Amino acid sequence: MKKEKVKTCKYFKCNKEVYSPKAEFCGEHERFYRGHRNTIGSVLLTLGGIALSVLVKKQMK
Repeated sequence: MKKEKVKTCKYFKCNKEVYSPKAEFCGEHERFYRGHRNTIGSVLLTLGGIALSVLVKKQMK
């Protein structure tokens, strides 16, 4: 028989099992991610742009 690894949720401090082999998060965190992914992506993009501009300004001085 083939042993299968039990995948756990990749969310911080969550040790629940995922519902399918291709899933990354448990059901609760999957719903949260799907509902907020556009907001999370835009925030990360904004913070990355700010960090990049700060680094460029330091290099120019």
